[in-house]
Amino acid sequence: MNKNTGRIQLSEDGMAIEFRRGSQGRLYEIDLRQILSARDIVDWYYHLKDKVDVTPEILCDFMVAIEEACKLHFGADPRDLFCVGGQVKWPQ
Repeated sequence: MNKNTGRIQLSEDGMAIEFRRGSQGRLYEIDLRQILSARDIVDWYYHLKDKVDVTPEILCDFMVAIEEACKLHFGADPRDLFCVGGQVKWPQ
């Protein structure tokens, strides 16, 4: 698994998506335990999209990180976990 795209990565424990924002490289972290449904993925996508320093590449990397986290923790594609009203229970 490629945990680091150069712009965005999974945390060491694989339970957060991390990337640096802005000219000072402030760490931005999204706890995967906040992403339990497809709606949560869409909400986070649009939340990030509204940030002035988030590029289309970072948005793409965010989706890749979701996929990698699902494969890491569940051995499954996010579509199998989230589609059709699925709820995900991340490891604690």
